[in-house]
Amino acid sequence: MKTIYISGKVTNLCEEATEKRFKEAEEYLESKGHNTFNPIEFVKTGGMYKNDRDSIMRNLIAAMVVFCDTIYMLDGWNDSEGANQELKVARAMNFEVIFENEGKI
Repeated sequence: MKTIYISGKVTNLCEEATEKRFKEAEEYLESKGHNTFNPIEFVKTGGMYKNDRDSIMRNLIAAMVVFCDTIYMLDGWNDSEGANQELKVARAMNFEVIFENEGKI
């Protein structure tokens, strides 16, 4: 069973629609039998020590490295500085990388 980190564009998007998109990805991946790490939920439930963007990204990447072995890149990830950083770290850590638009899970 994989533990999959969900990555995608967040900044400058409608908060409600973004939460819904990440939640739908989470539910889809879990329906396939995988554990997930939804960074939106992590931030919402107080998984942050500080609220500035750099601190949030450091905490999310640390959690991704500790808890996950796979990253799931939502469509549009390439327009996100944070998602690009997450992907770079995931590749450096030899995570399996799955792109939403490839539909392979």
